[in-house]
Amino acid sequence: MYKKKRGIHINKALKGEQVLTFFLLGILCSFQTQAQSAHKLLRNGNKLYNEKKYSDAEASYKKALIKDSTSGIGLFNLGNTLYSEKRYKEAAQRYNQSLQDEKTSKKEVAATNYNIGNTFMKGKKWENAIAAYKKALIANPEDDQARYNLAYAKTKLREQQNKNKNKNKNQQNKNKNKNKKNQNKDQQNKKNKQNKDQKNKDQEKQKKDQKKNKQQQNKQNQKKPNQQHQKQQPQQRKMSKKRAKQLLKAAAQHEKKVRDKKGEKKKAKKAYNGKQW
Repeated sequence: MYKKKRGIHINKALKGEQVLTFFLLGILCSFQTQAQSAHKLLRNGNKLYNEKKYSDAEASYKKALIKDSTSGIGLFNLGNTLYSEKRYKEAAQRYNQSLQDEKTSKKEVAATNYNIGNTFMKGKKWENAIAAYKKALIANPEDDQARYNLAYAKTKLREQQNKNKNKNKNQQNKNKNKNKKNQNKDQQNKKNKQNKDQKNKDQEKQKKDQKKNKQQQNKQNQKKPNQQHQKQQPQQRKMSKKRAKQLLKAAAQHEKKVRDKKGEKKKAKKAYNGKQW
């Protein structure tokens, strides 16, 4: 675990300057009174902070900053209060504002950047934390805690990078498997479609063949009686000659019989008519 934030900086006493004119002295006295009032509020805020009454300490520090808005110590202490309330983003803003105070010493700059690094550690912003700890070490190269936290942040950054790398790799493999699965699915769908199309073609061909066969069969059925008739015609013509002879002969015999009967009747009539009783 990284080292926690620095402690509270007790406000320094503000020095007045001697002036020759009463007017300037009056103004200086006014500023000094205001500074003393801000100093009192800062001390009260420190007391409340040490008692872990962070809300009350925050209110006292903010009142002090109303009287002296550029106080680096007031901004730094307010940042510590916000940090203790786990309002890390707001704390970082106050720390950065405190660095604008020209009276801030290198030691205070180091402590401020150290705490800024800690706010980034809370948000797992390792690269920002590393940058802040480096600034702390530039201001105070003997700061072992900043050096320790810098190494810790670098370790966490490598872990995050490896994790992201593995995550990306797993995502790539997942996407690859998904693409492969989709490819196989597309190929299977294509194959199924081809099989279905081929089946439809075969069925269509079968229907056409059946229709064609049926038409040919109907055509053959229509031609068959004519063919039979054509085949029978020579037999009928051949039989008609023989039959004709038979019929002629039979007709001649019949005529003869008829003539014979007529002759017999005629004779009988004459014989009957000629006889007298």
